[in-house]
This record gives sequence, structure tokens and C-alpha cells, in this order.
Amino acid sequence: MGVQTDEKPLQSWKEIAAYLERDVRTAHRWEKEAGLPIRRHTDRKQASVYAYPSELEAWRADRPTQATDEPQVSAWNRPRTWAAVAALAAATVTLFYGPILNPDAPTAEAAEGSMRMEAEWTDVAADTSSRLSPDGKFITYADWSTGELWMRDVQTGASRILTNDGDWDVSDSYVETAAVSPDSTKIASAWMNSKLGIYELRAGPVPAEGQMDNGAAVFQPPTNASSYVDVRGWLSNTKILFGYVSGLAQNAHLAVADLEQGTTKDIRALRFSDITLPSPDGRWVAVGFSDSPTAPQDIVLLAADSSTETRVVKHPADDTPVAWTADGSHLLFRSSRTSAQSLWALAVRDGRATGQPRLVANDLAPAGAVGMSPTGDLYYLKQAGSKDILEARMDFSTGRLMQQPTAVAVSAVGDNRDPVYSPDGSKLAYFCHSTRACGPIVIRELSSGEERTYKVNDLNYPIDLDWSADSASLLFKSGNDAGDSGAYRLNLQDGAIELLFTSVGNGRNFGWMNDDRAVYYRTSWGTQGPHRVHDLVTGQEREILPAGSRAGISLSPDGKRFAVLQDNRRDENLITISVMDIASGRMAQLAELPRNNSTFVTNSWTPDGKNVVFWRPSSAEGGSNHLDLWMLAADGGQPRKTELSVDYISRPSYLINVHPDGERVVFSAGGRKYEVWKLSNFLDRVTASD
Repeated sequence: MGVQTDEKPLQSWKEIAAYLERDVRTAHRWEKEAGLPIRRHTDRKQASVYAYPSELEAWRADRPTQATDEPQVSAWNRPRTWAAVAALAAATVTLFYGPILNPDAPTAEAAEGSMRMEAEWTDVAADTSSRLSPDGKFITYADWSTGELWMRDVQTGASRILTNDGDWDVSDSYVETAAVSPDSTKIASAWMNSKLGIYELRAGPVPAEGQMDNGAAVFQPPTNASSYVDVRGWLSNTKILFGYVSGLAQNAHLAVADLEQGTTKDIRALRFSDITLPSPDGRWVAVGFSDSPTAPQDIVLLAADSSTETRVVKHPADDTPVAWTADGSHLLFRSSRTSAQSLWALAVRDGRATGQPRLVANDLAPAGAVGMSPTGDLYYLKQAGSKDILEARMDFSTGRLMQQPTAVAVSAVGDNRDPVYSPDGSKLAYFCHSTRACGPIVIRELSSGEERTYKVNDLNYPIDLDWSADSASLLFKSGNDAGDSGAYRLNLQDGAIELLFTSVGNGRNFGWMNDDRAVYYRTSWGTQGPHRVHDLVTGQEREILPAGSRAGISLSPDGKRFAVLQDNRRDENLITISVMDIASGRMAQLAELPRNNSTFVTNSWTPDGKNVVFWRPSSAEGGSNHLDLWMLAADGGQPRKTELSVDYISRPSYLINVHPDGERVVFSAGGRKYEVWKLSNFLDRVTASD
């Protein structure tokens, strides 16, 4: 619960105890043992305390058993009753003598030294890649409009580009994550190298003003199949902590790159989603992990040399590492153990906890940590946008919009994507990644609006939903920790999940064909991997589009053709749309379109098989944040823009799906917009119990 700006604080232990109807000793004990939200004036020689009633009530609501901890006193013996009488008398005196006495305002005095949460950066460039430099002066981030690495000055708000790999018209290479070394002279970054078709770890100097440096590769995964790299931080000025995924098994590793020795070493296996934070002295790594996908997340401290590992936070709630204090004496973590996400602190020494976790801030729901400044300010991300499902009605004979897009009421709002209608028209399936409780696969009965969620057990982030011909099961792509990455089938009747085959690479663009006897897919995350067809009867695979074709494909309703949208003519600034005859492999080009500095290779069909539909960036002002739906006759003709347009924030899902009735269309729009916020003046709460 947030503090009201005009809320008057309780100004002493006596007032706080009176408000709680307990004695001062009990209030002291509750602060130490139960996280009673007490604030302190940090600008006084002898720290005095204060508290806001709203925060006390929120704490009381989260701890309903506290009322029986200590005996209550009778009404007229309660300090709170006498405090009310005193307040009435004080109000009378103030009414008549206030202008003469003119006392100091305690609320203003308290606010001056109190904990503050404030927006630091609300530009659309803020992203999960945002990292604070160790000196607290800059935030590095990936610019997804170009794929380049940038740096933002915290004091001035000015940003400058650090790399010159080339925007999307020149190169498909892009930076994912980056971190600055402790001495602020070097920067490590994780890149997708489009020329090699793999991810790599790079390191180089922090460029001076007006200069750029792409860094040099210091690590590439042992195999280019399904590789991925992510920078986690620095252990020293020469040692980089990073994570990577490699090979068909999709095994994730935490590793250290030693720039002096020119070596890399794995120090721990992990799930790639596990949060890892190196300590300021580089001796320890905080790791948030779960024993299983359904178990709560705990925190361990791992020695950087992998010699020891100690679980320091174990609780039925989910706990996630957020930051270390600058001196490394405390680990800050986010927890779901209160009614709202809250920030906690744990005192640690030599890789072990030296006390119990202490509540620092209520109602703090960051989307990720940006970093901790040397002066004790915590920078973190808050999600300010969402991706949700919209439905509209179209007349595809004319391109006219018959009903404006409206939000589909779904189980949870925030990150719903890839909606697809069942072939019989009765259901809608989609992915929900908002909360643990909402999916990740949800089936909605269109007639009643009822929804049923399906768990995927120990499988990782699933993608690419496609219905079976009988509307009884769903195909999706996923993987597990045992290395089975490929095509899975979910049986809706009993919820059973079956691995159909292990795919080549960590592919995308999965779909059924041949009456569910075969699956087509692209063999890599990017658009350049080859497309293959896997025969489920024989287990044989054949290539239908070569590597480098930069394509997305979709199967026609009669199962005889692929619509192919290719982005392989960048030197001419063109995107081509073709139809491939599956039996013969012949490709008939239907249209060439201006590229508009984009790569939209997702397309779909109308149920009658007469038209291919796809999104294109708007050519109007602000077109980079606006999409128009286009259609193209499958037997040739000019592309036509329909009346359906949609705004999005960042990285939308470009899938659009047409209902069997030929009118309803469904898609996910919007995006996860982020803001950087700053939490200040809270370290007194962190160390108060030490």
C-alpha cells in the first residue's frame, strides 16, 4: 500500500505503540522479528523513528495473527485513547493559537529523510537489457530499432551510441545484453552475429565520446545449434560472468571468461531464466533457482570458483535476487511472501546468511534490476505496458473493417500472445505468460467464455501453437532440462503432453501438415535457418527452403501450398511474397513490396484459401510504431491494404489468425514497455537490525 502524500506520520515509538494498541517493547520486537514498517530520520544525530498508519495497516493485514501476540489493555488504560484526547486538545489549541505558535511541520520533516520511489527514465528505449554501470553514472541498453548498444548519462539524460555494427538495413546482427567492468573502462556484450549465424560474447573498451567499438569475440558456444549467450556481470576487471545455451540438448551453463588468460570455464549448470548476480568483490554469485518448475524459487550463494554453494533463502514464496549493497554486506531480493511484491534484505558474510531476512519496502513490483549505485540508490525496471489479445471482424472481399478490435477477456492481463482459433471454430487457444497461475496454455470456449489452463510440467518457455485437424490437441515447440527440444503435442481431453520429435536447432515457425502426420519448422530462432518437414511416421526429414532464405511460411487450408514471405533482397530494399506448391516444390512469386526497414515474415491465410494476409509497418507518420493488415490474392494480383490497423509498443507478435467463419480475426498487440525507477534513502532499513 502506497503512502498518501498528505498522510501524517506517527512521530515516535510511543505514538506507534499507541496506534497498534501495544506497549513500546512489543513494537520494538515486532520491528525486529516481524518486519514492522518503521522509518528513521537519517539527518539527525540520534535517529528518531516514525511510521505511516497506512503502512502499519498493510503490515497488519499481511500478518493477521499478530493480534494475539501480546495481551491488550482496557480502553481507558490504552495510550491510544489518551492520544486521541490529547489530539483533540491539541487541535483546539492550534485552532486558536496556531498562527502565533507556528510549529514545524512534522510531515515535511519526515519526508525529507524518508525512503523515496521516483521515475528515473520513462523513454521507450528503457528495456530489460538496461544495466547501471558500477560507478552509477551510466545505463547501457540495447536499441531494438537498430540492434546497436547505447549508453545513457544518468545525470543529464543524454544518450550516445557505442557500436556501429549497422542497422537492420545493413545487418541482422544485434546486441542482447551488456555490462560495464568494475573500473568502468571495459564493456562486455552478448551479440547475435548474423554473418556466422551464432551468438557470441564480446569484450572491448568503453568508447570515448564520439567514438564507437563493437568489441572482439571472446567466446562462442561449442556448437552453433541453438546457441545463446547472455552477460550476467563482472567478477573483476578481467573476468566476465555470463550464461550460455548450446547444442540440441539446450543445456544452460553459467561460465566465466578470463580476459587475461584467454580462457572460459563453466561453473554451474542452471536454467537460463535463473537470475544470477555477482557480489561487488567478485567472490560470490547469488542465484535464484527452483528445485522444479512448480516449486517456489529460492536463493543460493555460489562461490565464484564453484567450490561451495549455500542456500541462504528458503521460503514457500518466490524469492528473486535484485542487487547487492555496494559493500557486499547485504543481498537485496524481491519476494511474494507479502500480499504485494516486496523488497527484502539479507545480511551475508563469507557466502552465508548472518541473520533473518528484513522487510525493506512494501508494494515494490520491479520487472527486473538495473543496478545499485555506490551511494545506495537502487535502479529497477517497472512494466508499464502489456501485450494482450484483440479480436476484430473483417470483410476480406473488400478489406473493410466491420468491427473495431476489442480486447478478449482472458484469465490474466499482461502478456498474452499467439491466439489461434480451432478448425471447428469453437475454441481459442493462446499463451499466457503473465503469472504462474494462468497457463501457460489457455483454451477459451468461444460460446461460453469459459477458460481452462494447461500446465507444461518441466518444459521451458513454449512457443508456436497450432491446432490438430480434429480440434482435439495442440502442437507447440518447447524443450526440457533433459535436452528434449522439439515438437510436443498437448491432448486437451486428459492434459497429457507427448514429445513428437527432437528438432534440429532451437527452431521456430512450427505447424501441422499432411493431416497431422508431419510437422514443418524453421531450424533456428532467426529468419535465416532452413525450413524442414519432419515425417512423424518415418522419422525422415527433408529441406523445403534453404538456409539464408530469411523466410516465414504458413500452410494453406487445403494443405497443398505454403505462403512464403521472404526478406532476402535487402540490397534492393524489397520483401517478396510467393506461393510454393508442396508436391513439386515450385515457387510462384506473387508480389514485391518495399521493405520499410523491417522484417515481418509472419503470414496467414483466409479460410477459403483465396488470400494471404500479413502485417506491414504503416507508411504514415510514426509508422515504425503502427502496423497495417494487408492481403494478397493467392493466384496473383496487387497487394491491398485493409482498414485494420494496430498500434504496438515493442516487439509485437506478428501472428494473425482468421476464424473459420472468414470474418473474425484475432491477434496479440501491444508490448512490454518498461520504465526505470529509483529507490532512495532506504539503507537505514537494511542495516537497522545489524
